Amino acid sequence: MLYNGYLQLGYHPMVFKSAEVVMIPKPNKRDLSNPSAWRPISLLPCLSKGLERVLARRIAYMAVTHDIIPPELAGALPRRSAMDIVSSLVFDIESKVFKNHLVATLVTMDIKGAFDAVLRNRLIQRLQRQGWPLNLIYWVYSFMSCRIAFARFGKSQSDSIELPCGLPQGSPISPILYLLYIVDIYSLDGADKRYGYADDTAMLFIGSSLQETSQRAEQAIQRMVEWSKSTAVTFDPAKTEIMHFTRKRVTESPTIQHQDKVNKATPSMRWLGVYLDSKLKFNAHITYWRQKAMVTANLLRSLSNTISGIKPSAVRRAVNTVIIPTIFYGIEVWLLDDAPAAGRGRVSQITRTRITAIQSCLNTACRAILPVWKTTPEVYMWREAGIPAAEDLIRAARSRISLRIATLDRRHPIRERLDDFERRCALEAHPETHRSVMSRHIRLLGLSTLHKDIPSVPLIPRRYNTNITTILNKNTKDIETKLHLQWLKSRPEGYIVYSDGSKLEDGRAGYGFIIYKDGIQVDSGSRQLDHREVFDAEISGALKSLKQAMTHNLERLPVTI
Repeated sequence: MLYNGYLQLGYHPMVFKSAEVVMIPKPNKRDLSNPSAWRPISLLPCLSKGLERVLARRIAYMAVTHDIIPPELAGALPRRSAMDIVSSLVFDIESKVFKNHLVATLVTMDIKGAFDAVLRNRLIQRLQRQGWPLNLIYWVYSFMSCRIAFARFGKSQSDSIELPCGLPQGSPISPILYLLYIVDIYSLDGADKRYGYADDTAMLFIGSSLQETSQRAEQAIQRMVEWSKSTAVTFDPAKTEIMHFTRKRVTESPTIQHQDKVNKATPSMRWLGVYLDSKLKFNAHITYWRQKAMVTANLLRSLSNTISGIKPSAVRRAVNTVIIPTIFYGIEVWLLDDAPAAGRGRVSQITRTRITAIQSCLNTACRAILPVWKTTPEVYMWREAGIPAAEDLIRAARSRISLRIATLDRRHPIRERLDDFERRCALEAHPETHRSVMSRHIRLLGLSTLHKDIPSVPLIPRRYNTNITTILNKNTKDIETKLHLQWLKSRPEGYIVYSDGSKLEDGRAGYGFIIYKDGIQVDSGSRQLDHREVFDAEISGALKSLKQAMTHNLERLPVTI
């Protein structure tokens, strides 16, 4: 009711606009004297974040279903990840470039400042142009007005200041508002395809020669720079990168200029965590993440040996949550189906060399879990450590990815590409043969056929029941006691459970409970919860007492708590 009132009035309370900004160092940044090496995170009131999260989910759903945000832009949308955007890029290159013996140039750019550079009035203008409800626009205006923040670094704290612009980094609604702020980028002319995730944007240019695509890329960059000057959005030339894609034997590698920086194509380029190469072999990507996982595995192994060390269960959890996800980061992009691949122009299979390299990292992780000798057979080590072999993990990932692709909604960028391919395939004289041939050239087609009979799942908005009423008891404690005693005299059927929680002055909390049946005590218990709130003790006591009552309730009688 409180949130509905704020939204109907288009008002965000002042008490929700005060933030404590903490500085968190960005990963892999060695020079911490550079301000850009730190990420400011705004700590906001929990009640405010609840309202913002509800609105963010509603806005994201409406933006997708009404095509306000293009399919190739993600970052705060349901069931759309960074790997989906990269997979869409790879699909376009394999289907439109390599299959047709063309070349392509990819330009990636980064928006400088991101959330901090958002101007309130410009955001309001774009929301109006996109057709959002007036009360929501008023709320966004109030949300971005008169914001106050103070910074904390270690034991130092700054004075509170009013922020003239920007979205709070740490707010659940900031990412989706930011996408609505920059969505006009993806309607600019010049590029054959545009992709984006949050403040990272990319343009793909397809042509018959690299000189042609490079020239078009320079013109598109200049057009984006001109657009940015009129919209107060700045691109960072230092983070602009290019990559040429071709399977032809070429000696040229044209450069592309972005303001004062001349960009040269490199053997591999990282975008959204995935290392792309000119032929989409992904050797650099697999090698990088395997080496990164191997460093972690060796560190874990140094903590244990055949005599002493940490618990194997703890190391196994670290392997499952850190090492295995690191090895297979981006597997959605480079994974292939089981069909054999041979012939010119076909996508490369997962070679035995790759599997052996991945397995060596997993073996190191298994030796970190178990105090085994170097001569221990691998099969026994995998079984005792509870870590599957590399081929089994790849097979499970293939099935999991295929199942996810099958259930994507129709507006998803991957689903749109697969549906468009099926429509084109139906026009062929021999659809099954055409599909089989194309699956050898486009890796995503092979993965999508494993669970093709599973129907797509549409996006469904979250529903909140507004008919729930809360009845407040206005009787005094004495009156309630008399009413309860009268109720007990009526001999209620089943189990009656009493629980209570409390908190001491030193911060410790605890609960106790007692269970009756037909006026006879059948169970009781208590527990201390260390430093918790009274609410935690009350909920924990009610839950524990209910579980204990259910263990006695073999007759399935009513339980009153």
